[in-house]
Amino acid sequence: MSQAHNLTRGAQFAIAVLVALGTIGGSMIIALGGFNTSSKRIASVIFVSGIPAYFLATIMFSLAVVGMVALLRAWSVSVLKMILVLILYASLTCTLIGETKSSRFVLEQVK
Repeated sequence: MSQAHNLTRGAQFAIAVLVALGTIGGSMIIALGGFNTSSKRIASVIFVSGIPAYFLATIMFSLAVVGMVALLRAWSVSVLKMILVLILYASLTCTLIGETKSSRFVLEQVK
């Protein structure tokens, strides 16, 4: 199973953007406890929390991890380095969630 994974620079950039957006979006959903959604037919905004919100966050983190693995495979990174990068990704994501929660706490104290 040693296929060449040739991705153009544009594809690599697009995947990197998806990884970043998936990470930021998933972190915000976890840190804020949900997300807001609205419809053109309904004038009000609905806050989605609980299991549906965490399910969407799981999908976003999964998107980011799959994209990261695709980039690492395209760059011919060894399995050990790939595991280390994924561990680093998990720790940075936890830090991002913590920072978002603490900034949310500060904003609530200002109000």
